[in-house]
Amino acid sequence: MATGWWASLWSWSRPLPQHPAAEAQRDPDRVPDDGPLPAAAPALDETAPHHAAHAEAAPPPPRDPVPVHPSGPSGRPGSHPDPERSEPLRPPATTTGAPPVAQLDNVIADLLAIEGATGAAIVDIDSGMALASGGSPGFDLNVAAAGNSNVVRAKLRTISDLELKDEIEDVLITLQGQYHLINVLTGEGNAGLFIYLVLNRVGANLALARHKLRAVAGHVTV
Repeated sequence: MATGWWASLWSWSRPLPQHPAAEAQRDPDRVPDDGPLPAAAPALDETAPHHAAHAEAAPPPPRDPVPVHPSGPSGRPGSHPDPERSEPLRPPATTTGAPPVAQLDNVIADLLAIEGATGAAIVDIDSGMALASGGSPGFDLNVAAAGNSNVVRAKLRTISDLELKDEIEDVLITLQGQYHLINVLTGEGNAGLFIYLVLNRVGANLALARHKLRAVAGHVTV
């Protein structure tokens, strides 16, 4: 009886056998009693690169270089003109001379330079308005321009009614103290206009005045 009781105490106080793997995990320095030693893991080659995957990857394609414009006279990039755009996109507008108003003013000055001239105007036949005028004939040139346009239109209607294949060169109106000369323009660029010239009858030479009037009329353009 005693022998059995002591035997049971002896079995309880004796430690149970442990599995070799558990023993090895609990005490890594202990060599197991039986069985071969586990194979050691292969050692890493310290000379090999740490990022082999990145070393084996193909390098990215080269990028196109960003063009850099040369510096111009100011020293800033891009201030130098582009040779392909150095020419203007379109040529600048060209002028053919003085503006029409200035040309008409020059004509008036030439008409007033005629000996005995006291007033001159360039008149539109249809509207009776003076495009340019100058001088001091002693009356309103704008009123005279409108009235003489009626004279020109009436004479043109008469020529048309008579079926005459002709044109008016000039109309002469003689007053006691003045000559009124009307020269109808029919050239290219001045058709539909007439020149109205007032002359002092005492100091003017009518023949010379008509000759100079025709010469000036040939240079009128609008």
